[in-house]
Amino acid sequence: MLTPVFSQMYFSQAVSPCPAKPLMVSVGEDALLPCHLSPRMNAEDMEVRWFRSSFPEVIHLYRDGKDQPEQQILEYQGRTELLRDNITEGSVVLRIHSIRPADEGQYSCFFQSSTFYGAALLELKVAGLGSGPHISIADYEAGGIRVVCTSGGWYPEPEMLWRDSSGQLVPSLSQIKSQQENGLFEAQISFVIKERTHPGLNCYIRNPRLNQEKESTIYIAGQFSSQPDLVPIPLGGAGGSTATGGSALLFLCLILVAPSQKEYSVNGKGSEKGSKDDQGIWNSFHMWCDKVPPLLWWVLRCASLADCSPQWIFPLWNPSLGQLLLCLIRS
Repeated sequence: MLTPVFSQMYFSQAVSPCPAKPLMVSVGEDALLPCHLSPRMNAEDMEVRWFRSSFPEVIHLYRDGKDQPEQQILEYQGRTELLRDNITEGSVVLRIHSIRPADEGQYSCFFQSSTFYGAALLELKVAGLGSGPHISIADYEAGGIRVVCTSGGWYPEPEMLWRDSSGQLVPSLSQIKSQQENGLFEAQISFVIKERTHPGLNCYIRNPRLNQEKESTIYIAGQFSSQPDLVPIPLGGAGGSTATGGSALLFLCLILVAPSQKEYSVNGKGSEKGSKDDQGIWNSFHMWCDKVPPLLWWVLRCASLADCSPQWIFPLWNPSLGQLLLCLIRS
């Protein structure tokens, strides 16, 4: 609680020290900034002013027993409310609605009467926990497949990195971070998969202020050739893009395995988003991705002869799994 200490104007002014810790508020939430007189006294007939760097730049002004919204600067018009339930005891609370990154900084609370005045400072910090990272396949590049991880809605600037299935850091091919008009950050990193050395690739993004992170994982199954063939194969399930030959096999293995996402808080425990069915599908796809030669012929037959019956090349397959694969490829 802020405690500006007041004295009569003909005595030296005393102001209480700032709070030891700043007030932390998440993006989109309301901030409550408390302030009171010491010793306590009735402030109904006083002026109560909240401002930031400049005294005339009013965030909220209470004067003559009522609010003065016409005095507010544009950024805070319609966003503030002075809670006066305990004003007779010299205690007020400023509510700021829908906190934005631009609201971060120091706030001054000022009381004034005909005989005394005083002020105190409060620091407000803003934090935004953005969306879970999304991993997508960009294109064929430098003898491999380029995967991209993106996420948005973070504040302050987040930390983002790749790790393999053993937890080892994987260097990014590129990293881009940009601040949007609303003050929130978007981040993107990429990596080129050239061979089956990372069966599970994890993308992490972390808010250093909240010490919270989110994770997304893409599983990589099957072998692929770094030299693509010349047979174009449309992949309807990947948004209508076209792959060729050996690289198309990796595209299939990657696209048909949905990334799993986890979110971690300060205690390091995570809650996984998904179900056990996802892992079952992954295990099934792992088996068929390892059957590269017959699968390649099946894809070519499907593309050229429009004969996409999954049972003719894999008679031992579970028919329901074959139909699932068929639906994914032709969706």
